Amino acid sequence: MKRALHAIAFFLGGLLVTWSGLWIGSRIDYRLPISPPHLITSDCPEIDVCAQPWWVFVLLLLHFFGPSGAWSIAGWRKAGVLDRPVEYARLIAILSCTTFAYYVIGYLMPR
Repeated sequence: MKRALHAIAFFLGGLLVTWSGLWIGSRIDYRLPISPPHLITSDCPEIDVCAQPWWVFVLLLLHFFGPSGAWSIAGWRKAGVLDRPVEYARLIAILSCTTFAYYVIGYLMPR
């Protein structure tokens, strides 16, 4: 039961950091001066307007919920170990920084 509560708490923490990364990233006005690879395979890049293949929706779900799933796994594994609060703080800081950077860097890429 302790592991499940840790996993749920870490999953919710991951969702919170995901939301904050997306929210802050959407307000950034600066773009990096590099060009990302062109990954759009159809003539219509809009998800809601055009029919997309099934794997696009799977990737979209993984994009939004994948980091929270990683948080949940980390919480599950951490619950079995008796650590000091400093270890928990270090784990949460590392997970927060990587998740936040993952989403903010996506907004810094040129369109």
